[in-house]
Amino acid sequence: MYIPLTGFTYRGLSPHKFTPVPGVHLSLVRTQNAAPHSSTVLRETRMKLYKYYSLATKAQMGYAARAIIEREIHCGDPATFNDPFDCNIAIHLKVYLKKLGVACFSGEEADHVLMFSHYGDRHRGIAFVFDVVSDGPIGDLTFLGLGQWVNYVEHDRLPDLSKCHDSSRAREVVLTKWKKWEYENEYRVLADLEECYPPPIRHYERGELVGVIFGLRTPDAHKQTVDEWLCRGQHENVWHKQAQLAADS
Repeated sequence: MYIPLTGFTYRGLSPHKFTPVPGVHLSLVRTQNAAPHSSTVLRETRMKLYKYYSLATKAQMGYAARAIIEREIHCGDPATFNDPFDCNIAIHLKVYLKKLGVACFSGEEADHVLMFSHYGDRHRGIAFVFDVVSDGPIGDLTFLGLGQWVNYVEHDRLPDLSKCHDSSRAREVVLTKWKKWEYENEYRVLADLEECYPPPIRHYERGELVGVIFGLRTPDAHKQTVDEWLCRGQHENVWHKQAQLAADS
C-alpha cells in the first residue's frame, strides 16, 4: 500500500513549494542524568537527506537497484555537473580534485517538486530518504554524516579561481554555488576516490535508508520493482509514500 505523502503536493497559490515532511532533528539528549565525572552533554543531531533517481533507462535502473540492494552511493566527478558555473575548476586546481568524488543530496528545505522534475525523470522516478546522524566525533559519523551544506552566493561572490592555489580552496569551489540554485538545498559529501573500492562508489549504512517517495507519474511496475529491491537488500521499516496533486490545484 502506498501512503500519500502529506504536504508533498502542488499548491494552487505556490506551485513550486511544499511543506517538507517533518523529521526528528534531536534525540538522545542527556543532561541531568549525565555521569558525575563527565562535563559533556550527549547530543545526537539527525537530518533527513533526499536523493533522486530516474528509472528511464537500463543504466539508470541499475544505479537505483545497486543503491538499494548494495547500499551504493555514486560519487560523481565535479567537472561533469550540470551547471557550467558549478565546479568550473581552473586548470591549476584540477590536480587537487582529480581524485575527488562528490555525492549530492537535498535537504528538507529543498523545492522537491522541482527536484522531482529535474532529477526524477519529470516525476516518473523515485526519491530515497535517508535519516542520518549529522553531529558528533568524526570517527563516529557515517559516510553520509560527513558532508557539508552548499553555500549559495550571488554570482559576483563566487570563489575567485585566480586566487585558489591549494586543495582547501578547491574544495571551497565544490561547496559554493550560484544563488539561483538555492532551491536545491544541496548537501554534498566529498569522497577521496583513492579510498573507494571500486571507485567511484561509497556505501551508506544499514538502517539509514528510511523511505522511498514515488513521483506523480512513477509507473506501478517500477513501484513493484523497488519493493523487490528492498527485499533483496534486506531493508527493514522503509516506508513508501506517493506524491499527489493537491485537491485545489
